[in-house]
Amino acid sequence: MTRQQIFDRYCTLFENLSPETVLDLRKLVSADIHFRDPFNDTRGWEGMSRVLHDMFERCTNPRFHVLDKHLTDGCGFIRWRFETRVPVMGWFSIEGMSRLQFDEQDRIIEHLDFWDSSPFYLRLPVIGRLLRRAKAKMSAG
Repeated sequence: MTRQQIFDRYCTLFENLSPETVLDLRKLVSADIHFRDPFNDTRGWEGMSRVLHDMFERCTNPRFHVLDKHLTDGCGFIRWRFETRVPVMGWFSIEGMSRLQFDEQDRIIEHLDFWDSSPFYLRLPVIGRLLRRAKAKMSAG
């Protein structure tokens, strides 16, 4: 497969991710992949797989919607919206971006997620109230 085909396949799997399809990502990533999001920073397929399976255990019907994607010479970028139901918080939706780095064999060696986790924290019952108060005091208007 070409790098473009691998990138497109990864985006399709990402958008249709389920506990049953997590293993399909393994064919596209390196054994020592670096995966990072606002809550996790892990190296190796086992760590990435653990994070993804944990998402399915903690969330109800988690789903990524690919909004845009772009492949450059050595990196791919995916803009997405994540939607799920989270215990205590209810329905949750957030937009973010993933940066994928490829190696010389066109395997993905790095998946870095970038998204603002503050909306998540602001909705938590106790800490959310404190953070909303702090946010209001720092706000310009």
